[in-house]
Amino acid sequence: MKTLASMALAALLFAAPLDARATGDLGCEIADQNLKFDFTTLINRGTGLFLGGDARFETARPEVAEPLRKLDHSRLQLVHSWYEGNEIRLLFYAEHQDDKIDFASIRLTIITSTNANDDFVGSYTFTIDGAQQVVLKGKTSCLVG
Repeated sequence: MKTLASMALAALLFAAPLDARATGDLGCEIADQNLKFDFTTLINRGTGLFLGGDARFETARPEVAEPLRKLDHSRLQLVHSWYEGNEIRLLFYAEHQDDKIDFASIRLTIITSTNANDDFVGSYTFTIDGAQQVVLKGKTSCLVG
């Protein structure tokens, strides 16, 4: 009987929602002449794992083909992430192919670290590899709450 009660207790503990202090939110933003981008997600503070997330970007740069100027989380996937200590590193990726574009891959790399005010600041590189390569660079910031 003790074994059954122990198993039931263990099942309840594993099924219980995470303590609110164990999760937080993370947001990153780019707002310059090249790119408008925002990303939000929940994070597990213990492991640094991202729990879901929403990302979108838009650019009006003429060297970027029209079908690639605006992507959201349905096409722009977070494929690598790092949140540890004073660093946040993110890599987003998408592919595109249609009757106007034979093939293009889109990469957005974000690298930040904390400054003297404990804000996460850094840089991004936005690269499109297709008929011609387009590389846009600039500054970014992230907040962890």
